[in-house]
Order: sequence, then C-alpha cells, then structure tokens
Amino acid sequence: MAIKIAKEKFSDLSAEDLIKKEKATTMVTGVLAGLLTVLLIMATLLAITQGFIGISLIAVALSLSPILFINYSSIKIINEELKSRNLS
Repeated sequence: MAIKIAKEKFSDLSAEDLIKKEKATTMVTGVLAGLLTVLLIMATLLAITQGFIGISLIAVALSLSPILFINYSSIKIINEELKSRNLS
C-alpha cells in the first residue's frame, strides 16, 4: 500500500498564511542546514579517528540532505506566489 502525500496548494492560502509559512519554512530550513553541516563535520572527524561510527553518521547526514532541497523548492514556490500577489 503506497502512501500518497497531497501537495499543498499555495494559491488557496491567504496572504498572511503564505507569509507565515514562508518564514517558518525558511527558519526550519536554515536550522536543518546548520545541524546537518555540524553533523557532517563531526561525522568526518569521527570517521577519521574511529572509523565505522563516523561513516554511518555521514550516511545519515547525506540521506537527510534532500529535505533541504525540498524545502528550498517550497520557499521558491511560496515566493513566486507572493510576487504574483504583489506582496513581496
């Protein structure tokens, strides 16, 4: 059984909701990018010193990185919607 995730239609949201969603998504994406960077640095240091544990953490950091690209594309779509409404 496949789980289908419905895409949110930003055109249906009010201007205030779009601005809130853009701010929240930007903040969460920035925090995630920072944490993944720290994790990647720490994992690299662990891989150098201890081997396998660090390598497995590098895999975790790399596997979570597509979330950043998804969030960046959402931010871009929200900004385009805000520009189309002359709100940005």
